[in-house]
Amino acid sequence: MTESFKTDLKGLGISAKFSIQMLAVTLIPLILFLTIYYVQSSARRNARAEAFLIENSHVLANQVNEWVDKNTRVLKTLARQPEMISMNREKQEPILRAFKEEFPWVYLAFTVDSKGMNLARSDGKPLVDYSDRQYVKDVLSGKSISLETLIGKTLGKPALIIAVPIKVNQFTVGVIAGAMTLDTISDVVVNAKIGKTGYAFLVDHLNNVVSHPKSDYTSSQINLTEDPPIKAARSNTDNITKITYFTDESGKETVGTATVINYGWLVCIHQGYDEVFAETKFLKIYAFFVLIVSAGISVLIALFAGRSLTIPILALADAANKMSLGDMDVKIEIKSQDEIGVLAAAITRLQTSLRIAMKMLKKSQKGE
Repeated sequence: MTESFKTDLKGLGISAKFSIQMLAVTLIPLILFLTIYYVQSSARRNARAEAFLIENSHVLANQVNEWVDKNTRVLKTLARQPEMISMNREKQEPILRAFKEEFPWVYLAFTVDSKGMNLARSDGKPLVDYSDRQYVKDVLSGKSISLETLIGKTLGKPALIIAVPIKVNQFTVGVIAGAMTLDTISDVVVNAKIGKTGYAFLVDHLNNVVSHPKSDYTSSQINLTEDPPIKAARSNTDNITKITYFTDESGKETVGTATVINYGWLVCIHQGYDEVFAETKFLKIYAFFVLIVSAGISVLIALFAGRSLTIPILALADAANKMSLGDMDVKIEIKSQDEIGVLAAAITRLQTSLRIAMKMLKKSQKGE
């Protein structure tokens, strides 16, 4: 306690001093306790909130992977059929049509030969030269699978092309591909419920939007390379989903994740910071409320205790003052058993002694 603080306390009454000391004794431990409690509880709640966001991301990632893998497995199975290996249009087209009918999101199934020329189609339309398509180049150059998202020429909206090789004796003789609408998988991602402010979206290996709640992002395949969670995921070599904190384009504090799935795609989630950490915010308010209430109760107790001390002391001071002016008949009615009661008893004895001394003094004066 500094000298200036001690000097300031000298001018205060017992009640005020007692209140200050009571607050110090009560609030300092309470502040320490609440601080430790808030820090530890906040850490647990923040970790739980982040884990929940990452879990949602993994759930969506698994659903997208399952959907893509299912279509890929079917195409690989078809590629091994004798009719496909024959590279005969009349034999291939019935299988391609059956594939399209079985999977309603497939709007076109087709094959190309080793030079990239369209060989068979499920829609019966004229054959097309596909040699300039990247997915055809990838498979003919030796890749076991190639995926490409684009604005489909057939439907004029975002589509996914999955292509796998048709092989004879380990040599690639052609390509079988399925052009699919993204409505099914987009609904899974976009309709995911992530609180009130959260939303999910999907980007391909080039960070072009595959599905997004904002339809214009999907229809024009906006590139989101600069999105903070996406940028963090691309720079993260261990492919572990991590939380990213950033300010979105509207200036809102946001929490985001980007989970790497098969073929380099990303499932991303954005959610408002205030919603993600609402429990922590409530905890902070709760701790502050407890501190204020405790401070108020401490003040009331201190004031009550201070008055219980000052009232009898002031009464004794008043009695002593009257006695100093010659009033030896002032009544001292404090009967408590504490230190103040002892002081009151001592003053009472002093009063009696002074009364006797004054009587003796008066008698001696009369005898003279």
